[in-house]
This record gives sequence, structure tokens and C-alpha cells, in this order.
Amino acid sequence: MYSQSLLLLASILITAGAEANYPLCADSEPTLLGSQLPTHMPGVPDTADPGKPIFLPAQEGVSWGLSLPQTSLKEGQIIPVFIWIDNSTDKNQSHYYCCNYSFLKHIRIFDSTGQRLISSDEANILKSRTKGGDVIESCSCSSYTSVGPRSQSVVDYGNLALAFTLKPGRYFLTVKYPGVLTAEIQNEKLPAETAGINFTIQAK
Repeated sequence: MYSQSLLLLASILITAGAEANYPLCADSEPTLLGSQLPTHMPGVPDTADPGKPIFLPAQEGVSWGLSLPQTSLKEGQIIPVFIWIDNSTDKNQSHYYCCNYSFLKHIRIFDSTGQRLISSDEANILKSRTKGGDVIESCSCSSYTSVGPRSQSVVDYGNLALAFTLKPGRYFLTVKYPGVLTAEIQNEKLPAETAGINFTIQAK
């Protein structure tokens, strides 16, 4: 049901016409996905339960989803989020992931006012573009995973606490179909009737 092909590539996020920025995708230990859940992220126990996923409506038989095992957390705590594929087709569905980075292309976070938050990588992209630069993405810790026909599985994961500065408060995490990581929608407001997961960050 699951297939893996581990890729180890030298990684740097290059900005043309501006100083170089380094991505969050580098990870000291490649993580297996599929039949073995990605439990090697620091602070996540080997018995980690990814939680119950929520899914978007299917497109051509494939639906993307996410799960957040904990919804009440302390400031500075690791916040693992898991990305899922529900495959109702008769073919394998492959997914390429970059450790602790590619998951950002599948999520959005809104604060209690409904304002979309910008990840540190999106902030770097925005900074580069204001200086006339372009961004090239590559990865030092990556792999492919495959979800078999008529099944669902975790295909990606990341730590929200590394990608976002989350102060104490209430937040709303939503899943979106894959797209290019961009800061062009930095003023996006929470759409009405959006499926997602509420979570709270408490002071230390």
C-alpha cells in the first residue's frame, strides 16, 4: 500500500537579487511515512496518535485533510500537525514531502479576529520580492509516500511552532488544496463556513 523513495538533497533557499534565506525544511533525521507514522519529530512520542482528520470535499476522487492531536497547548510547545490524503480512486496517489516545510502549502492559520497569519517562510518570500528577488525551493530532507486505492493515510507533517509565532490566544487551522507557498494573500480573511480545527495557546 505504501512506497518510499528517500531523497537526500543539499538544501538552500536562494533569493536572486537579495540575501540568501534558509528554509525550515532541513531536518537532522529523515522521517518515514505511510505505515509508520512520522513520530521522529523531537518531542513526539513513538506512540503518537495523529488524531481524527477533517477533509475537504474530494476533487477527482482525492481529498486532502489535516489533524491536530492537541487543541490546548502551552506557548513554545511543539505543535505537530498531520496532513492526510483520502484516496477513493483505483490508483495509488503519490505525495512528495519536504520535512517540516511542505505541510505549509496545505494549511492556513487564522487568529481570533479572522486575520490570516503569515509563516516565517512566507515572510522571507515577501521580503525577497520587495527587493526584486526570486525564490528557488529545494530540500535536504525529503521523500515520497504513496496512498493506496480506496484508503487514507498521513502523508506529511510539521511543527506549527517552528513556522509561526503563536502568542497566547485562540486560533483556527484550516486545510487547503496544494498550492505554491506565497505571501500574496497576507491580507486574507477567514471565509465563511470554512471547515477547520480550533486550538488555543496558553501562556507558559
